[in-house]
Formats: sequence, C-alpha cells, structure tokens
Amino acid sequence: MLNCLSLGNRGKKDKLMTKDFELAICEKYRREKIGYLSVYYDIILSHILYGLPVWGVCISHVDASRINKVLFKVMCLHCFDFKREKTNLELCTESGLRNFPSLRIVSDTTMLHRLCHKPESSSITARLIQQSFTNFRNQGRIYFFDDSRRKVGRTSFINRAKAISELIPFPWPDLSFHAFKKRIKISVPILIHS
Repeated sequence: MLNCLSLGNRGKKDKLMTKDFELAICEKYRREKIGYLSVYYDIILSHILYGLPVWGVCISHVDASRINKVLFKVMCLHCFDFKREKTNLELCTESGLRNFPSLRIVSDTTMLHRLCHKPESSSITARLIQQSFTNFRNQGRIYFFDDSRRKVGRTSFINRAKAISELIPFPWPDLSFHAFKKRIKISVPILIHS
C-alpha cells in the first residue's frame, strides 16, 4: 500500500521516497481508523483459510514459512514495528493475530466439528461415523481410527480425523458450533512454532 504512494515519482529521490513520509502516511491512516486489520481480514486471511484443511497438509515447510513471513509482515505493519524490534510472540499478542500453524489447527478442528454435526446425508459424515467410536470411560470424546491401507490415504481429511481430534483439549461433541469455535480459539495458543 505504501509503495504505491511512491510509484508516481520513480526517478526522483524526494519526499515521497523517504521513510518519514511513509510513517506519516501510516499515522494518518491509523488516526482515520483505516487499519491494516481490514486488509488482513479481507484479503490475506480469506485467501489462506479458503480450503486450508485440504491444502494445508500437502504444503511444504518452505511454503508454510513463506505464508508465516507474510503474516508476520502484516503484524509488523499493524504494530508499527518497521525495524522488526519485537519478537514474534510480542507481535502476535499485541496484534491478536495468529501465525500459520495456529490458523491451521483452528481451521482443522472447526472443520471436524462442523462435519461431525452435519446431517448424516453427507457421504463424508457417514464415513466419519464409520471410522469413529466412543469410550464410556472418557465420555464427551469421540475417537477416530485411520483405515487407510496406503501412505497416500493418510492425507485425506477423514483419515486425519484421529490426529485432529487429539488436538482438542476439552470434551466437544455436545457443544454448539459457536461455543466450540470460541473455546478452541481460547485453548489453541496464538503462536505455535513449526
């Protein structure tokens, strides 16, 4: 956003190219309550969360670190930390935004809850019910098992349900979706090191 302000005078080294002018523009937008959070939620987060339970498993470590780097740049802009003097934990707590591994856990667990509470007419829900059981000793928990015979089958969302359900630290099958989402956001830390 700030670079587009300085594109008008490409060859000149004037006031538009200095960092002081860019900081003044940032302060102006902050005073007018036009923040980077609206850009974050409208553009960046919507693109990341679209299909994250599906493509989040297949992503390489390098690509995950690139996404994390973009998220931390937005946090730096939001916290006005242009020289990167704050740690990642300070940025996450001050801005209230999550890093990529934390977003992935929240997205996967909410998708699992949504699928388990769907009407049983869905084929995915029917497969989840076939691959799950409840234990009378630990009521309030659903246990899933992986029935994949090949390594390729372990990346499907249904076969990952066991690993995803183990990330949920509280009894969840009886909770409504909104209560579950609120509780999972509280229980999953904002910053998870990958």
